[in-house]
Amino acid sequence: MNRPKVVALIYDVEHGPRIDYKSTAHLVREEDKFLITIENKKARFQLKEHHATEESALRVVQPYVQRWEFSAGLARGPRTFRLKYRNAEIRDLDPTPGVVELRASSRHAIRGGGELTIGYDSYPPPPPEILISPNVQSMYDRFMKYCNRMEPLPSVAYFCVTVLKHEAARLEGNGGGGSDEQTVQTFGISRSVLKKIRHLSTKKGGAAARKATGLQLELTDQDVRFLNKAIQAIILRAAEVAHNPGATRDTLTLADLPKIQ
Repeated sequence: MNRPKVVALIYDVEHGPRIDYKSTAHLVREEDKFLITIENKKARFQLKEHHATEESALRVVQPYVQRWEFSAGLARGPRTFRLKYRNAEIRDLDPTPGVVELRASSRHAIRGGGELTIGYDSYPPPPPEILISPNVQSMYDRFMKYCNRMEPLPSVAYFCVTVLKHEAARLEGNGGGGSDEQTVQTFGISRSVLKKIRHLSTKKGGAAARKATGLQLELTDQDVRFLNKAIQAIILRAAEVAHNPGATRDTLTLADLPKIQ
């Protein structure tokens, strides 16, 4: 090609065997730097800016893809939505006379991620403005381990609260493990939510209890729902704060989470 232009990047929608997107409506999403369409499990990112190389275009699109996979996994669980890079549509803006060429590159990215099938009528919504910091990633990884039955829920919940406290102290420039007050101020998560998570992850759990004090009391279905939603909410909030620490946010309270009797 004399003057190549990357028109679009193409990804395949991948998922686990229990997930069904066959009846899913197509998705169209306008972003600042590209137009996204998904249909028949193929995602197309049509670029608005000029990119002469596939690598240049990937540097713009791939961070968005990673955030999308992250938010989908957080909301729906592991292996529910992945985008595997297929190729690029490339056009020659200065073609040789008599030759019309629009080709797809041959490069493919290499990725390293009897039950009822779950059908979705929509693809996961595109991601909010977040930053997947190392602390956010560590909480997310632990939650995915729980979803894959590789780690007990109480230990994951307590770990996430502890990470928030240490991160709040770091952002405030204070030493030590941090305090609830710092966590409340930094992340906009109410003290009552933090207290409830700590209580359930310490005083309950049965055989999966984090501490001996929780061996005698199993988590109820309501407890499990609460901890699941609480973990999802605080990981997402941590990612939002990592992206923009100074933004004004509504405080996450018990009213935003499933009720526990």
